[in-house]
Amino acid sequence: MDVKMIQETAVRDLEFIIVEIKNIEFLEEFSYSFNTQEIQSDQFVENLLDEIRKHIDHAKFKYIYTFLLSGNCQVSSVYESYKSAKNGRKAARAYARLNRESLCLYVGSSNDLIPRIKQHLGFGPKGTFAMQLCHWCENVKLDVTLKIYAFANSVDKKAFQAFEDAVWDSLEPMLGRQGKK
Repeated sequence: MDVKMIQETAVRDLEFIIVEIKNIEFLEEFSYSFNTQEIQSDQFVENLLDEIRKHIDHAKFKYIYTFLLSGNCQVSSVYESYKSAKNGRKAARAYARLNRESLCLYVGSSNDLIPRIKQHLGFGPKGTFAMQLCHWCENVKLDVTLKIYAFANSVDKKAFQAFEDAVWDSLEPMLGRQGKK
């Protein structure tokens, strides 16, 4: 193994990623607010997904999304509700990793945003890791804001992942994992 050559290659790759991150072009933000009581309604879920569909175009844009709690909620009780569902009788679903208390529930990106949002709401396959909101919030009234950030699709995949990781580090979400680990 040629350690020096590998170091030089790694440095070149990281320098490229840094330049690409600096060139990421933020285009617009979409915001959707709801109360978790609403997601028990199939009609609400379809209406929300239809509204999102109107604004996204995966051929032109890359997306990072966040689920945020309102500032007036008791984060510790949200944490405990999720923990109880994840470890309890409803654990038949694949719940996202529980991190630490935060007003940010989740940070992610997806090449197919609609199915991923549907999974987080709790209407996807049982084995797909997601927030599963409707399965642990049925008796909890939480005001949630889903924010979707659109970026130019031309950004390098590794640079975009590094940028998403930086968003994750900044917001420290309660749920999920950083990056493609």
